[in-house]
Amino acid sequence: MSRIRAAASIALAIYLGLLARVTLWPESSQRPVWHRLNAGSKAVSSGQIDHRDTEVLANIALFVPFGVLAVVVLRRVLIALAIAVALSAAIELTQHWWLPTRDGTVQDVALNVLGAAIGCALAWGSMRLVRGGCLRIGLG
Repeated sequence: MSRIRAAASIALAIYLGLLARVTLWPESSQRPVWHRLNAGSKAVSSGQIDHRDTEVLANIALFVPFGVLAVVVLRRVLIALAIAVALSAAIELTQHWWLPTRDGTVQDVALNVLGAAIGCALAWGSMRLVRGGCLRIGLG
């Protein structure tokens, strides 16, 4: 395994731990963070972005690092995307069934996967430029 893949593997493990902390803890523990995020979004957009817009953007942004790191580690775009679908669905189902203060939705899964797809595209394009095609798109 190359040094880049090894470093990406470690970064992916850290990211997954942080992802679990952000998505699987009760919402009330994250209220101060969301308050600051919403206030910052409103300030930057001159009040054009509301709470729902911030949540959409956050759901997309949350999975971009997963897409980048998963492609670097696995070197398979479709496998990385399939794992993103499964991971996001597992998170949302856990929120729906066992975290009454959280709201697991299909929309969140779709937005998370969109974020992962953006990350996969960024990693795929970067790796193609740097390595001249050491990456496979398919499953095998």
